[in-house]
This record gives sequence, C-alpha cells and structure tokens, in this order.
Amino acid sequence: MRIVSAVLAVLTVVCAIAACTPAGNQTPAPKGPPAVWDDQSDPDWRHRSQFKASMRHMWIAANRIVSAGRGDKRPNYDEIWPAAADIARRARMAHNFWSEIARTVDNLVLALDDDDRPGASDEFRALGAACDGCHLATWSPTYLHITPNTVEAWKQNRIKLGMEMEHFDNPPPEIPNRVLMQKLWKQYQAAQVALQDWKKPQVKSELAPVAEAARAQAQLWGQVADNAAQLAELARAQKRAGMPEAYANMSAACRACHAAWAGPERPIHNPMPWDGPTD
Repeated sequence: MRIVSAVLAVLTVVCAIAACTPAGNQTPAPKGPPAVWDDQSDPDWRHRSQFKASMRHMWIAANRIVSAGRGDKRPNYDEIWPAAADIARRARMAHNFWSEIARTVDNLVLALDDDDRPGASDEFRALGAACDGCHLATWSPTYLHITPNTVEAWKQNRIKLGMEMEHFDNPPPEIPNRVLMQKLWKQYQAAQVALQDWKKPQVKSELAPVAEAARAQAQLWGQVADNAAQLAELARAQKRAGMPEAYANMSAACRACHAAWAGPERPIHNPMPWDGPTD
C-alpha cells in the first residue's frame, strides 16, 4: 500500500505541473541541428539566394571596416584588409558579368554592321552564356530549376535532362531588379527571333536597352570594387589617410544600387557610415 501511495503521489504532482503549464508554451524536444546551421541534409538550401548571401557578407565586411577604423587609436589594419578585399572580390565578379554582357552586345552590333551572320550568331551565343553564367553564380538552385527529383537523380549518378518547374505558393515580390531581369529576358528573346530572320535593325533596337542596363550595373559594381580594392591596399600599407574617402565612395555606390533596385518591399541593410578619424 505504501508503494501504491507513493506512486499516486508522484503522479499527482506530475499531473498538477502539466495542468499548470499552458499547452502553447511547451517546448518540443529538438530534432537535430537548426536549419540555420546550413546542414548538408537541410532541404531548404535549394531556395537560398546566392546573391543575397553575398550581399549580406559584403554588408558584414563593410561594417567590420568601420568598426576596425573607429576611435583615435591605431586602426586594426589586419581586419580592414581582408574585409575590404572580400568586398572587392565579390563586387568585381558582378562587374565582370555585366561588363561581359555589354561587350558581347557591342560585338554583336559590329557583326551586324559587317553583315557577318555567322559572327553575329556566335556573339549572340556568347551573350546567352554570359547571362547564364551570372545566373549560375547568383540565383538560388530552385530558380535554376533544380527540383528534388533532380537532386535525387544526381545523388544516384543518373542524368537528369530537361527543366522541371515547381509551383510557388508564395512567389517573391516584384522588386525593381526582378522587373528589370524579366524585361531583359523578353528583349533577349525578341532579339533572338529577329536574328533568326536577319532583321538587323530590330536586333539592335531590342538589345540596345540590354547593353545600357549592363553598362549601368557594371559602373556601380566597378565603383564598389575599385574603392574596396583601394581600401585593402591602404590597409595593407597601414595608411589611414584616404580610407574615409574610399569607404564613402564605396558605400555610396551600395546605397545608390539599393535605392534603385531593391524597392520599398525589401528591407535593406545599408553599410554603416564611416565615423572614424579622417586623417
């Protein structure tokens, strides 16, 4: 009887605790590492944008530069140097992609003027490769039509041909940059049809906005890359003079790009302003 009474007492206490605990506040037992650990088995990796990840890393690097240059003491040059170099590498990659797009359009126009049909076709293929290369480096795998079926086939060393489409119940917002990409895609398609029919004026008119947009984007990214590289060189030489100007020019290009292409729907983390000594 004593054993039964003891058991009943324990059960009473347990039930009382359970009754006083709101159901909504119960914390389930962890089932493994959180998705933010970017575990290899996490299936959500297909939806993550490589471009957004790179932009966040550049924001972190910019803020590390500001933090390392604050105060009247000697800046932490060994922190500024790699952070600035990281921004320069990422921005230079984007600059090169857009510059290549503009260059291929210019070469295509020259081939059209020379009435060089094979050359024009080859440059158009180069234009498509430049666009696709940028997409591979910046789009999420899902936007590249990498579906679960594709992933499973590749894991089993099987060839997966064709592009599968997935249905999105929650599509991304129509920010200005995405609207621009869609517009450039339509102009590319229209130029391809005109090229097949050898309608040279129409090819030029369709691709002129593509080249213009590419040059504008390349200019912004080039400004970021050039000034970040200058920051890295100054930090390597352990020279504070010139850093505020280089950082201001770099971050101004970041802010201009955000203002033009991010849109009000997307919260933007602009780089912190330089607030360290200026000499």
